[in-house]
Amino acid sequence: MEQMFTKNLPRTSLTAYLRYDTNSYHTSCRCSCWFVLVSGKILRALFLLFLAFPAFAQSPQSAGNSGFLELYSQSAVVMDASTGTIVFYKNPDDEIPPASLTKLMTMHLVLKEIASGRASLDELITPTRESWAVNQLPGSSLMYLAQGQTLSLRELMLGMAVVSGNDAATAAALRFAPTVDDFIRMMNMEAAAMGLSKTRFVDASGYSEENMTTARELAELCRIYLLEHPESLGDFHSVREFSYPRAENVPPERRGNPGTRLRRNNNNLLGKVVGVDG
Repeated sequence: MEQMFTKNLPRTSLTAYLRYDTNSYHTSCRCSCWFVLVSGKILRALFLLFLAFPAFAQSPQSAGNSGFLELYSQSAVVMDASTGTIVFYKNPDDEIPPASLTKLMTMHLVLKEIASGRASLDELITPTRESWAVNQLPGSSLMYLAQGQTLSLRELMLGMAVVSGNDAATAAALRFAPTVDDFIRMMNMEAAAMGLSKTRFVDASGYSEENMTTARELAELCRIYLLEHPESLGDFHSVREFSYPRAENVPPERRGNPGTRLRRNNNNLLGKVVGVDG
């Protein structure tokens, strides 16, 4: 589906391409939610694609059986990011766990605080014990926060966007709320303010399968996120690799060997599919 869809798009930038794979929950499903946000510039191309390939414009169930478009995902949405118009869908209102895309809400709240002047990307943070990598749940994706480190809020955001660090999400939550539970309440209040009635969070990272949303609401969350924070694509989501910790992040006695790890963006489509920018 990735190649089948994107190879027909013109060389204009996709606003975002986002996919959630349930393999993160060690299930046998290939993919639970698949969706694309596209800029208004290529909406005409999408309609032309529908005319050229009628099966694509049929109902999702018919499209899946047509031989042209077979989706292995439980849910799928193609949305015009400029208007919120959905131009293709499959089971868009089925409830599904958003997994690490939960971090988009965490990042959204951080960026709102920065926009308000109450925080800065350049401020330094000392991770608390609760956010250290060694204290995260088994199987967590990590940026490897540890005792004695200091890092900028910008690095923390990259730790969420590039390597999907659950420790980074916890550290961000504790920067802006007294407890993680308090931050989760902020997340759910923001989801309600966005009109996302089926979206609810129980953690800041997406680790729990009790986090819940739908393909339609997740696409809408991403649309709002990009409209409010367009700079986030270049600053965070299109960054292809990230090194941490560096010498300046660790105590002086460890700077000769800080244990730096070079991590590549978990979005394997960056640099491989024309127009994918986050």
